[in-house]
Amino acid sequence: MPIRSSATGFRRRLGMHLEGRPAFLWRLALKMLFQRVHRAVCLVAGSVCPQSERSIFRSAKDGEWKWIGPYIEEKSVPIEHPARRTFTQGELAMASTIGEKILDQIGLDRRCVILTGAPNSFVDSTGIAMTLAASLRTNSIFPPTDGLSTMAVISI
Repeated sequence: MPIRSSATGFRRRLGMHLEGRPAFLWRLALKMLFQRVHRAVCLVAGSVCPQSERSIFRSAKDGEWKWIGPYIEEKSVPIEHPARRTFTQGELAMASTIGEKILDQIGLDRRCVILTGAPNSFVDSTGIAMTLAASLRTNSIFPPTDGLSTMAVISI
């Protein structure tokens, strides 16, 4: 039952966002105001806003993600084939059960649901997503991985 109440709450909140209810428009206006105040403070007192601190944010101009600080080493690493961690039968059964509940609650035609896996060297995400999509009677799509690289992650 908790899935139903959270799904219903999500739909209600989403509807409010899409309809542009006053409370959400006010919140948006406050965020935009803060961005302008923040920009002005940082221009006047640069030491208050050190750019060397770690942060992740989206550009207001183009939506591009900006990573500042030592989150990742800027090193391209080829994706190794084959990635061999996959789901056990128990994990697949649990994921399938959870997926069934979610799909039943959102009420979308399963032909409109597409699962994919992010290619990597550690987990067979393509195989997991393909198996799960078949189990849930949905679609799946995967990017070609030949010559694909990823970023090497360093610990912080």
